[in-house]
Amino acid sequence: MKKKFTLSTLSMSLSFAVLPCSLAYAQNEECQQDRSLKQCKNTLDTIIVSANRSATDSAKFVGQASKFESDSLLSQSRLIDVLGESPNVDFGRDMSRQIGQNFKVRGFGYGDIDRVIIQQDDVPRDPTLYSNHISSFRSDSDILKNIETVKGASSILHGSGAIGGIISMTTKDASDYLRPGQQYGASIGGRLESNNMKSGMVQLYARPNAAPVDILFHAKRALHGNVKIADGGQDGITHNKNDEHINSYFAKFGWDMNTNHRLTLSAFNYTDKLNTGWQTLYHDYDEDNPVRGKLSQKDYVLTHQYNPSNPWINLTLRAFYSEAEYHRIAKSTTSLSDYTNSDKRYGFSAKNIAKFQTGHLDHELVLGADYKNKKMDATFITLAGKNDTGAFPNTSHDIGLYFQDNIQFNRLILTLGGRYDIFKRKVEKAGGQSYKEKRFSPRVALSYEVLDGINLLAGYSETFRAPTPDETSSQGLLNPHYYYLPNPDLKPETAKEYETGFSVSKNNLFNLGHAIYFKATYFNGKIKDMISLQARPELGEPPERMYPNYPAQYAQYLNVSNVKRTGVEAELKYAIGDLLLSSSYGHLKLKNTATGKRVSTFADRITAGIAYSYHPWDLTAGFKVKHWFKPKADTFDYYSRDKHYSYVNGTFTQVDFNGIWQPKSTGFGFIDQDLKVMFGVNNLLNKKYKPAGTLDTTATGGPGRNYYVQVEKRF
Repeated sequence: MKKKFTLSTLSMSLSFAVLPCSLAYAQNEECQQDRSLKQCKNTLDTIIVSANRSATDSAKFVGQASKFESDSLLSQSRLIDVLGESPNVDFGRDMSRQIGQNFKVRGFGYGDIDRVIIQQDDVPRDPTLYSNHISSFRSDSDILKNIETVKGASSILHGSGAIGGIISMTTKDASDYLRPGQQYGASIGGRLESNNMKSGMVQLYARPNAAPVDILFHAKRALHGNVKIADGGQDGITHNKNDEHINSYFAKFGWDMNTNHRLTLSAFNYTDKLNTGWQTLYHDYDEDNPVRGKLSQKDYVLTHQYNPSNPWINLTLRAFYSEAEYHRIAKSTTSLSDYTNSDKRYGFSAKNIAKFQTGHLDHELVLGADYKNKKMDATFITLAGKNDTGAFPNTSHDIGLYFQDNIQFNRLILTLGGRYDIFKRKVEKAGGQSYKEKRFSPRVALSYEVLDGINLLAGYSETFRAPTPDETSSQGLLNPHYYYLPNPDLKPETAKEYETGFSVSKNNLFNLGHAIYFKATYFNGKIKDMISLQARPELGEPPERMYPNYPAQYAQYLNVSNVKRTGVEAELKYAIGDLLLSSSYGHLKLKNTATGKRVSTFADRITAGIAYSYHPWDLTAGFKVKHWFKPKADTFDYYSRDKHYSYVNGTFTQVDFNGIWQPKSTGFGFIDQDLKVMFGVNNLLNKKYKPAGTLDTTATGGPGRNYYVQVEKRF
């Protein structure tokens, strides 16, 4: 029998979602003998670093941020499916391929170029490479220490593109593998999934006593095959075709030059060789004649940290160089499409954190500067030769200066910050257009601890998105539909957002050793001067057509609308001894301020679950439930060529089971302390999920029931 879900009933449920967090226990002799003692209290680790560019307790951070630790990132084979457990981070609407991952952060993501910042070790990534044929973070879950998501305009310190928010990935180093006192080590591992995925990896790591250095090397190969669709598929389609071979290599070298200086150099190489469709998120393909592609990412990062015994100095200097490319070929006896998108970047940054006092005020002042250079290019070759690719090649230059002062007086924390950006865009070919602009983005926030562990939060932030060279400078017949006109007068998109809320963060609750973390945020903002491609039929007929019988029309990128964004995000974690309960809820609405109509359709989502650690077996396992409510839309009707279609207008529920076994006292020395087994069943009930805004008739219902096991053995 179907049960009607309401927000009130689910919010009051005794089941809570298992969200990524760290559950730690006081490590004293009494607790080792008896964990039931009251003093053996739980603590919930909620520290974040991306939002303020310094370590910050998320309970006191004004805004919504989530942190995912390394083990939680391995519960799914696609990173975006893990991050989708965070409120208002949406996923789905794709064919479950690694190369084609649809996502939204507070309403923006795939298809919204440069409106969400994606970075690994501060190296920026464009998931689509400006092609919209792909959407990939081009990372490896097994090398990531954690991922932090910060939503909305509160991530101003990171520069242009944070309208949706920021997803920041941090890689591991040798210390994440070595046991205390261990100098050299190695590990091997593998993963197997019933939904046609398998992988193997090896790591080598060292921190010898004879030298102040540490070294990590990682190599992994993963194979991804056809993906079974949930609930038997639709209209005779039971699988999404897929054939990906992914190799990833990562090396990190650290040198403690002395007690104050540390130098780190890392290199990351990712390649995905695949047979696929031309549009990897949505297109099927002929297995006898697929599109053959290769996606690659290379990062090189040099970091110098200077941290003397001086509260005024905690300096980080960083330089990076990266290359990314997607090359694909579709050909037959009568046609050829050979397309390459490339992205080359380099940059430098400096950041200092100073702690000092002025009278009764405690300050944590972050000062920083960064420079980023990006070159994008595209080549398209057909049987007729090389085609014009419009605004390519192009370059982007961004200079940013930022500050943020967290000022504390007793229970009050006032945050004052801002960022000044200078940016330039240019098309690097004869007659290419250039674009220059500058922008200051302020932030003010207030956190007040009204009672121990209970905080009231309020803040205001602004951020922006600079126009892309594609938008300012595209010119000519670039596809069968439009003859593009440049627009060097485009304004930057700007987001102004208010956030209010409260948080509760308490350990040893009721003197029983319980721990709670709860945070709720309401946001209300306006995104001004949204840029969109608009047809210009009033300008007449263009001088040429791509196909003789297919008429084109003029089109131009314009600042066309203002969008109001409102919503609610809430997260809860509650620890009772070895039991961990969690929950999250997200609600989002985007409306055009002129028409009052919704810009996009979203469904409210609540997560629920439970996890338990049974220490005699060194085992932790639990369930997670994700429930999507009925979406709210202006209309659920869609017409194409006089045919009627309907958008999704229903509820969806999925259940996951996840576990981890790390034996410590089996009596078998070969596995004690050195073995980790992660296992589970994702989409346990094999239920479909179709995101709001998709058509009922789509065969993309998400991946079906998927059993997985991952084993790691260290030596």
